[in-house]
Amino acid sequence: MEVDYKNIHIGTIVKMRVYELGIKSYDLIKEIPYSNLEELYLQKDLDAEMLLTLSKVLDFDFFRIYTQHLILYSPSNAKTKIKTPACQPLYNRNLYTKEIIDFILELHSKGLKSNVQIQEDYNIPRSTLQKWLSKYKKQNT
Repeated sequence: MEVDYKNIHIGTIVKMRVYELGIKSYDLIKEIPYSNLEELYLQKDLDAEMLLTLSKVLDFDFFRIYTQHLILYSPSNAKTKIKTPACQPLYNRNLYTKEIIDFILELHSKGLKSNVQIQEDYNIPRSTLQKWLSKYKKQNT
């Protein structure tokens, strides 16, 4: 499933997942509190309760898409000099999921971004990027 992590349109992502699973509209409507699926698919965002229900029914963690957006596009504290309050959870920017690694490597392999651009845009250390390139290049050959 191709996901645009920068501009998330959750309705479209839900529609893609339903299509992947081959679920019939009337079967899905029985499981969720929504009467019109086409209207659901047009929603740019959904409330957390609906997203949780869809995650369970469609066996897909839709919240992870937003988490990956935070990892890829949130400003690092070093750049912004903002102190995080002690009661607020910290985002661990060192956790890269397989989807994020694939996304970065796809940008690199298609020539859409250079190593330097990836490092600057996504705050990925040079050594981490080099490890990914060497590790996954070996696996794909």
